[in-house]
Amino acid sequence: MAVGVLLVGFSGLVFALGRSPRLHRGWTRLVIVSDIGWVAGSAVLMTGWPIDITRSGLAVIGLVAAIVLLFADLQWLGLRRSQRPA
Repeated sequence: MAVGVLLVGFSGLVFALGRSPRLHRGWTRLVIVSDIGWVAGSAVLMTGWPIDITRSGLAVIGLVAAIVLLFADLQWLGLRRSQRPA
């Protein structure tokens, strides 16, 4: 339940940042770090968490982590490109 509440808040932040006409570099970095944290947490959950997770559950966790990692990579690329002089 707590993860769901946090994800709703996080998605609200990402939505607000995406709608803003101004690039908020600090908040964007926070989103990127949060995405990487999600991927790291997923890796821990998949490899060392002391609970039983089905194979399909592991596949879903891995797929979501891969998508989140792609988002983080694209966000980082966009942030870097926005800092280049014209």
